[in-house]
Amino acid sequence: MASAALAGTLAMAGCSQHDKAPEPPANVTFTGYDDADLRARVGEVITKIRQRDTAGLAHLDLDEKGRRGGPDADRGAAWLVRYFAEPLSGPVQAEIDSEQTGPLVQVCLTYGKPQRQIMLDFNDYGEDGADLDGGDGLWPFSASIFAEVADQPPKTKTIPGTFCEAGHV
Repeated sequence: MASAALAGTLAMAGCSQHDKAPEPPANVTFTGYDDADLRARVGEVITKIRQRDTAGLAHLDLDEKGRRGGPDADRGAAWLVRYFAEPLSGPVQAEIDSEQTGPLVQVCLTYGKPQRQIMLDFNDYGEDGADLDGGDGLWPFSASIFAEVADQPPKTKTIPGTFCEAGHV
């Protein structure tokens, strides 16, 4: 009887006795900061890029005021899909920067032969906007930051001594 009550309590709380992080996409390994929700969102972003799902990728963009998508997110997502769907189709290492404090977390994707990198930004704020005290665990993806380079092929810069030093766009 106690386990039925526990299961009922867990169901009401929106979780189960067997909740666990989803499996990462095929050929993706994670290192760095260990947050199941963030890793799930990074995996979702990689999957949407691989599937060439521009609209779905843009929909993951949520600005600090709680607005989803928009023209900049559409342009940035289209650029990522155009230039990274094929390169990210093989093995990818996603390193989540464990040195970040505050709502911004950077993720370095290492892929290809020879190895290349691109840095992506994720934010820990919710649908109501910025929450510097921990957010909602939604981890919106900032596709819109790539809108300013959407009209040109990717050019990454190397900044020695920084996180994801060869993946700065």
